Amino acid sequence: MQNFGDVIWIVFCIHVLAVYVLVLSRFLKDLVGDVELNGWFKAMWIVALIFVPFLTALIYLITRGRGMADREVGGDGSAAMSTSDLKALRESGAITQAEFNTLKAHR
Repeated sequence: MQNFGDVIWIVFCIHVLAVYVLVLSRFLKDLVGDVELNGWFKAMWIVALIFVPFLTALIYLITRGRGMADREVGGDGSAAMSTSDLKALRESGAITQAEFNTLKAHR
């Protein structure tokens, strides 16, 4: 029978492992989705994330954090749809004038 401290330690280790897997998967998703990064640099980042995860994650966030946010948004960090895109949708009849006004106000 394990004592209470051992159970707490096991639960803590499982949580740390889960967080590590989530962070690693997020960085891998960002690396694979970055079309501007060379394949060799992607491989180096992946190897570094596997062998020195905490330091590499910190360096990755410092050096590529802004790019991660921009790639998550789906562009240069601006609103997902430009005004010209919204006008094209309105003119094609895909959205109404009221929807156009609402979307334009939320940009």
